[in-house]
Amino acid sequence: MIAANSYACTLIAGALFIFVSGCGGGGSGGRAGGSVHIDVEGPASAWLAAAGDTAEAAGSRLRLPIQSVEQVPDIVSRLSAAGARIVRVTPDRRSLEDVYLDLVGARK
Repeated sequence: MIAANSYACTLIAGALFIFVSGCGGGGSGGRAGGSVHIDVEGPASAWLAAAGDTAEAAGSRLRLPIQSVEQVPDIVSRLSAAGARIVRVTPDRRSLEDVYLDLVGARK
């Protein structure tokens, strides 16, 4: 049986964004909080320093792990202040099944 607050956190994580780490169940590593994809004009690798140590670049897309949606405006502001022209910001929405498997420890 799943505790009431774990169940609510699972629904929140699956329906809204990716708030697993703060929901009493934890998660595994940086993946617990999810990520955000930021498309920029030109090569994304030019903005890795401004994006932070955990950012990855592929083509014109940056991928940054996040723990909560509140981090996104700060990330966007930091990139913009560095001169990046941001085209699109997209959260990585994990499936409810992925969140559940992280909560019960079935994934590493």
